[in-house]
Amino acid sequence: MRDQFTPYCPHCQSSSSNLSPVIEDTEHFLFSCPLKLEVWRHTLSLYISPRFTHFAYEEYLAILHLHLTFDRSSHELFPDLSVFQVFACIQQAIWSALYCQVFQHSPLISFTVILSIHRSLHLLDSQLSFDSTN
Repeated sequence: MRDQFTPYCPHCQSSSSNLSPVIEDTEHFLFSCPLKLEVWRHTLSLYISPRFTHFAYEEYLAILHLHLTFDRSSHELFPDLSVFQVFACIQQAIWSALYCQVFQHSPLISFTVILSIHRSLHLLDSQLSFDSTN
C-alpha cells in the first residue's frame, strides 16, 4: 500500500495503469469510484428498490440531503427501516472499508462491504424490533 497520501484514487489508479490517474474528488471518494458504485447500486436495488440499479449521484445527493422520499414499508427485507436508515448503513460500511484500506492496509472488496451492510441492517432491524416489544 501507499506510504503517503495522493489526490488519486487508489482503486482506479491500480486497475487502469495505462490510463491517467483519477483525481479523487468528493463525488469519486463517496460514490462514483467503480468499486463504491457497485456497492451502492447493488445494495440500494436490493434493500430499497430495483429501480436503483442505475443509481446516479444526483439521487445520492437527494437522499443525503433528505430530499428523496420513498416508501419501503412493503419491502421484504427489513421493512421497518427507512430509506435513510438503509442509506446510512451503506454509507457507514463503505466509509469503514475505506478507513481500513487507508489505515490498516486492508483491500476494499465489494462483496465484503455488501456483507457488512447486510449485517448492519440486520442488527439495526433487530434492535428496533426489540425496542418495540419492550
